[in-house]
Amino acid sequence: PQSASFARTAIRVTRRLAYERVQEVLDDPGQGGGRIATGVRELLLRMAELARLLRRQRAKAGAIELTLPEVRIELDRQGRVSGAHEVQHNESHRLIEEFMLAANVAVARELSARGLCFLRRTHDEPSPQRLERFATFARELGLDIPPRPTRPNLQAVLDRVAGKRYEQAVNYALLRSMRRAEYSPHDIGHYALAADDYCHFTSPIRRYPDLIVHRLLDSVIDRRKPRGGSLGQVAELGRHCSATERRAESAERALVRLKMLLLLADRVGEVLETRVTRVE
Repeated sequence: PQSASFARTAIRVTRRLAYERVQEVLDDPGQGGGRIATGVRELLLRMAELARLLRRQRAKAGAIELTLPEVRIELDRQGRVSGAHEVQHNESHRLIEEFMLAANVAVARELSARGLCFLRRTHDEPSPQRLERFATFARELGLDIPPRPTRPNLQAVLDRVAGKRYEQAVNYALLRSMRRAEYSPHDIGHYALAADDYCHFTSPIRRYPDLIVHRLLDSVIDRRKPRGGSLGQVAELGRHCSATERRAESAERALVRLKMLLLLADRVGEVLETRVTRVE
């Protein structure tokens, strides 16, 4: 963002749209999405244009964009597993994500410029050894990549495998080469996003770190003395939030795995087409 301003505001919702309906508008600006007011339709198209511009700027800065499918479990009326499918991550999703990323960066830059100690979302760069192992794996697939790849090198590999049968394997391999993102007051930046200042701000009703940042920004808006805590206190809070995040993610993965096994329990003996993403 070239500039940013902050205020405590309320949103008046004039139209609620599902991702699928927004995508219909983006695919067919004239008729897609059914009956949608002209002003709303034009706004969605301008939003999409701005999102594409923001994405190009992030790519130019060296951001890495992994493509990892999300599995959605389908339940029947009794709550039993009835099916599963991969969630399509299309332009309507990326549109919102770009604006959320821009908001997170803007808030982090503001708090950083004021010299405040706050809970950042940090992502340290991968170890050279892990990057070398990924580069070896990629070269075995015939992909051109230097032994110690830079962020542009990594994204170039992801772009080359997009849509190919080993796309998921390469994306998962790169994910395993990365360090985990964490919550911390230490100013080490966010490697994957190529951002010097970054925090989580846009989901205060479901993530505690976002709520902490909201409270700190409130004090800035109200011109009150910020009460964000000492470096040691914020560092301890960051370790706690990082640990609970990992625990929640682990529980979610275990639940999805269990539901998938329940779905497959009645298909023992069938031959199914599958995809190998790693060998250990």
